[in-house]
Amino acid sequence: MFSMFGALLKKGLYALIAREYDPKTVTEIRLRTGRPVVVQTIYKRGIVHLASGLPYKAEQDDIAHALAVASNHSIYAVNDDLVRGFLHFSGGIRLGACGEGVSERGDMLALKSISSLMLRLPHEVKGCADAVFSRLLAADAKTALIISPPGCGKTTMLRELARLFSYRLNTLIIDERLELAACVGGAATLDTGECDVISGVDKTVAYENTIRAMSPELIVTDELFREREVAAVLDIIRSGVGVLASVHAKNLDALKKSAVFAPLVDTFECFVTLGNNPVGKILDIEFRKTG
Repeated sequence: MFSMFGALLKKGLYALIAREYDPKTVTEIRLRTGRPVVVQTIYKRGIVHLASGLPYKAEQDDIAHALAVASNHSIYAVNDDLVRGFLHFSGGIRLGACGEGVSERGDMLALKSISSLMLRLPHEVKGCADAVFSRLLAADAKTALIISPPGCGKTTMLRELARLFSYRLNTLIIDERLELAACVGGAATLDTGECDVISGVDKTVAYENTIRAMSPELIVTDELFREREVAAVLDIIRSGVGVLASVHAKNLDALKKSAVFAPLVDTFECFVTLGNNPVGKILDIEFRKTG
């Protein structure tokens, strides 16, 4: 899947990365103007080197090239996406962007002078969710929360759980950031089994519309961030629909201390904590005690 980065990277940089890192394990590439290019793999983090051994430092042209390709050479056409902080490219690649914001009355109107890009490539890891899936089946549980800091494989775990459950339950993926299914033209480019997928739509809007229209037994969605998203998920669970979701936190104890996320602890049945050594390592599977 590393080859998907090919169009976004200048040929020389692409070749240097492929020479130094196992392409099958690359998950992120970070370009910062004037700074060494950083590569994150499943196993390690490092920088890219020239043939001379010196670090390859990203130039503004590296960033401009990636943005031009990702926006189909019309950066203005993707302004709304950039304001949200990211773009999407074929195959589920997400480009996170930082630069100079243009704001008015507290609202961000544009992002210009982009000086940093983070290219993230989704990975399918068949079998990574087998242990969690079997535990959920054994407990007859349909709600699970995947917990970890950023970059530990939450999305990969959720995608695989969605695929596995889709052969047993009517499963709906709500893919707000286009990472779970990586839809192109409305169709998933990653293996999501027999799931229905709605992508690029705010979670709280998608919840209400799709529950009425698609009658799912299980909803799988990406990370919960805002208080209103938490409230919406709790309402869905109370309605009898299962939910698999993720949240950024160090572990379950940290989640319990959060005023926003603590209500999830009292509602979800299972909590899966992931680590990053290697990425996606299951550190803990814990079920909520009842009675």
